[in-house]
Amino acid sequence: MVVISLKNCSKTLGWLSELSNLAERLLVSAHKQTLQHQIDTHEPIYREVMAREHEIIMLINKGKDLSDRQQDRTVRRDLDRIQQQWEKLRREAVDRHTRLQTCMEHCKKYEITSEALLAWLRTAEDKLSEMNPGVLSKAKLDARLRDLQTFRSEVWKHSGEFENTKGLGETFLSSCDVDKEPIKAELQNIRERWERLNNDLIARAHEIENCSRRLGDFNDELRNLDHAVGRCEDRLAAHDALGGAAKDPKLLERVKAIREELISLQKPLQNLKGMAKDICAEARSAGGDAEHLTDDVDGIADRIGELQSRLDDRLGELQSAATAVSQFNEQIKTLGIDLNEIENEVEKLSPPAREIKRVQTQIHDTTKLQNKIERIADRIEDGERAADALVDAGFSPDTTQTREQISILRKTLTRLDNRVRDHAQNLEDVLRSLHNFYDIESQTMDDIKDISEEFSRMKPVGSELEQIRRQQEDFRNFRENKFEPLAQNVDQVNVCGRDLVRSASSGVSTSQIEKT
Repeated sequence: MVVISLKNCSKTLGWLSELSNLAERLLVSAHKQTLQHQIDTHEPIYREVMAREHEIIMLINKGKDLSDRQQDRTVRRDLDRIQQQWEKLRREAVDRHTRLQTCMEHCKKYEITSEALLAWLRTAEDKLSEMNPGVLSKAKLDARLRDLQTFRSEVWKHSGEFENTKGLGETFLSSCDVDKEPIKAELQNIRERWERLNNDLIARAHEIENCSRRLGDFNDELRNLDHAVGRCEDRLAAHDALGGAAKDPKLLERVKAIREELISLQKPLQNLKGMAKDICAEARSAGGDAEHLTDDVDGIADRIGELQSRLDDRLGELQSAATAVSQFNEQIKTLGIDLNEIENEVEKLSPPAREIKRVQTQIHDTTKLQNKIERIADRIEDGERAADALVDAGFSPDTTQTREQISILRKTLTRLDNRVRDHAQNLEDVLRSLHNFYDIESQTMDDIKDISEEFSRMKPVGSELEQIRRQQEDFRNFRENKFEPLAQNVDQVNVCGRDLVRSASSGVSTSQIEKT
């Protein structure tokens, strides 16, 4: 029995010596394949140790029984060594087995949760990248914000999974000794992607909220500008609906007011263009599309341009009408002034004088006045043609009043012309009478002179009867043929002179005639 015990002790000590390297600390790897290799390498040793546990215990117990009876020091020493080495080996084997199994369990748990979280992260990241503003419209942006709110709730629900994955990863790392960097890097990647997802989610919500707010402001400005342009269009349409009356120069200020209002829309139009440009840039940076906003603004700009062109046409017509009417009114005004001046001149016409030179001067002045009247008559004809042109062009809505102005001027001119003609005729009549009077008077004076000379040449009364009879006969013939006709001429001169004096107007000098 002693031999058997010593032999068994020797074999056991040899086996224990072979496994003494388990005393060295095993550096557990975080690399799954390496960890599995470590488990696969240690598992047979662990099984062998656990399989021989009963054998070792029996050997130690039997050895103790023998050593107690025989008091064999060598056996006792070997048994003590076996017991010490066995306890150490078993402890190391169990500890290494436990560490490896625990580490593998942590590895598997982390692997399962991390793979699930990473798969969800990839899906979430893709989903978030697709949640761009799209083609900007209020309905789509509102729907996108609702989707983001739902997605935010989904992310929040996965926050526990993220924390669990992070905890499992840290637990796995704490149970390992080497090859930790890949796991640390993966955990860091998960943490960064998780934080980036949350930050991007907040940023995307802010972007879409900003787009929605900016779009709302833009739509308000666009709507206000559209209404303002519509008002201008309606006002111009109301103007055009007047038909021919739309050319009335009195409407010039109304059309100018429409144009001024339209010009005042240029600033909000430029602001709107700037807003559209900025929103397009912001939308592009957020992955959206707002080009249709530029089209909306361009549509408003086209309407303003077309309306501006139409207003320019209307203003051109009205300004032409205003110019024509102004020229016509100025023409009428000037004619009225000139007619008043002529009327003043007519009123100042002095009655026919009783002196030939004075009457001739009056006739000359009257002729000049008649020439003025003729020129004004031509100008009235021009004014009448201008009035007809205004009426035909539709520049004068009140055709009756326009033609009445010309009619009044023509009546005034006719009245003045008649007065001047009558005055000219009176002057001509007076001039003829004066010429006739002075012709008769001159002839009569010549006759008186001749008769006086002839009378003075008569011989004194003779002394003989026959001579006296001849002288009487000659005197009778002289009186009948010369003196009596002369007396008649003198009477005629006196009659003409008295007529001229009597017909002279008050204040007209007749002294020259009277002296004659």
